Amino acid sequence: MSSCSKKVMKRADPYQEEKTQFLQRVSSFWLDHGQGFPSPRDVASWNVYLLSKGWFGHYSLMFEFEETGKAFIIHLLKGHNIDTEHYEVELHFMAIDISHPHYRQLKQTSLGKIVKPANEILLCAHTRMKQMGGYQALINNCQEFCQNLAKDLECTGVLTGLDVAVGGSAFTIAVGILGLAGTIIFKLVTKT
Repeated sequence: MSSCSKKVMKRADPYQEEKTQFLQRVSSFWLDHGQGFPSPRDVASWNVYLLSKGWFGHYSLMFEFEETGKAFIIHLLKGHNIDTEHYEVELHFMAIDISHPHYRQLKQTSLGKIVKPANEILLCAHTRMKQMGGYQALINNCQEFCQNLAKDLECTGVLTGLDVAVGGSAFTIAVGILGLAGTIIFKLVTKT
């Protein structure tokens, strides 16, 4: 494993990449970095967790292979293209060492267990990414992607507002609190 205890799969544009190309990349990645995991075509039992850094932080889904304790995560990576002035989003997955301090400090919400081949999980993520369309910071973001992917995979755990703050709702609440604070300050200042 690298110094940050993760192995990253080469990324490509999920909007353009076809199913067969994607599965070829998965197979290639699995051959190089899949030690401790079942074959990507074999049905396996996975404990699924929502990983988050907090309400306004980044969200990922972690799939832990019960037999070895090895895990991989799926998430969206967002970057800003200076040439086009647009956000570019990539579907990203990587094998991780869950004992690494970086992953232990994240909030982990159990979403239950699923029994599926890794290929099916990753292909479902690829399909979800294509269906979601363009990335937007307030809606259609990493939180919503994880929430919808968990539903697509039929995770048994229930995501609540405390687990995933849907970007638009969290933003609305924050604006409301700031507006209320501004109103109170304005009234205090104008009273004197």
